[in-house]
Amino acid sequence: MIDFATTKRNDPTKHCIAVRITAENAEAGFKPTSGGIQELNFRSTPNVWGYFSMDSSGAIHEFADSQFGHLFASGDNREQARRNMVLALKELSIRGDISTTVDYISKLIELNDFVDNNIDTSWLDGIIKDNIDGIAEAAPKGSVLRRSTSVAIKSLDDHTYAALGATILAFDRCSSGEEAFLESLGRGQLPPQNLISMVQNVELILNETKYKLVCTRLGPHKFAVAVVGDKEKFVSTNIRVLSDGGYLIDAEGKSHVAYVTSKGDSASGMRMSVGGVSVAFSPDYDPTSLRTDVAGKLVKKLVPDGAHLKKGEPYAEIEVMKMFMPLKVEETGILTWCNNEGATLAPGDLLATLELDNPENVSAAVVFEGCLRVDGLDGAASTMGNNRAHRLACQISPAP
Repeated sequence: MIDFATTKRNDPTKHCIAVRITAENAEAGFKPTSGGIQELNFRSTPNVWGYFSMDSSGAIHEFADSQFGHLFASGDNREQARRNMVLALKELSIRGDISTTVDYISKLIELNDFVDNNIDTSWLDGIIKDNIDGIAEAAPKGSVLRRSTSVAIKSLDDHTYAALGATILAFDRCSSGEEAFLESLGRGQLPPQNLISMVQNVELILNETKYKLVCTRLGPHKFAVAVVGDKEKFVSTNIRVLSDGGYLIDAEGKSHVAYVTSKGDSASGMRMSVGGVSVAFSPDYDPTSLRTDVAGKLVKKLVPDGAHLKKGEPYAEIEVMKMFMPLKVEETGILTWCNNEGATLAPGDLLATLELDNPENVSAAVVFEGCLRVDGLDGAASTMGNNRAHRLACQISPAP
């Protein structure tokens, strides 16, 4: 029996920092995500302990809580506990159809304000408000100072990510075409020649820039990635499939390990993980189709059919992981419903259509012009020169 009124409280001997691991997309306002998990790797140490509610064969359900793990780091002082947590987050590997806050938090606790313990309960809200990526502006004198840096981790440039993504898509298309070609031959049928095309056109949108690329296959695993209209200058890549479903890609002498965590649909683009960094390509911007990019349930229609809505006005509420989230229109127009209240939604499902008042004012992604400059390549992209394989493939295999 302990008499809490009179018993002296023991002095603390350690400092502890805890981090919740959630299936949320920090780059989209911490929107909950759901889906399967292909890899979950964590190993406890004497200074870091954690637990997870599932393993590599599990999945995050759309109606469950977004938190599925918890880490605790200890140290002789706060700084030592913080460093132990940073190391644990960097060694934690989670790969699947979901997004997590691991990268975001790992960068967040390395900001000067957090290191100096110069934070309060509104510190994170201020960073999110200033910029969704965490780019915080200098605060006025006398308030909590914020380091002018980005919480988002970005170890490679966009050109490299575009080249890697295009290589993966082109390789998968070529592999699927070969399988379909051989399957047709096995059935005694004459397959179409476009199944074994050596040239694949790929369009990817990253950070509001559209990359229109042409990937020319030079060998079983080798590709030349160039901007459409300028095949003379290209990035040379070599791709291999790993035993765990990932891709080992050599781009201009530098190797990268990439995993496709989502192939994308009409509501979301392809998402991949490169060196532990999540890269999300965007779909083509179409404000006339109102879709959900998360799984959930359509709880309530906030406006009737035929209602006129202004840009930014909510039109529905959906239930996602025990939370109610409003959905807003991105342009001004007249709404027509395509789904009913109570409907179970999957990512990409069409909820309604929007007839725009001013369709000519809709901004589109800027098409990239120039040549790709990837990490590991000195100067501009390689020139075709005497590359006979590339020259021949471009001549005999028209783009599909």
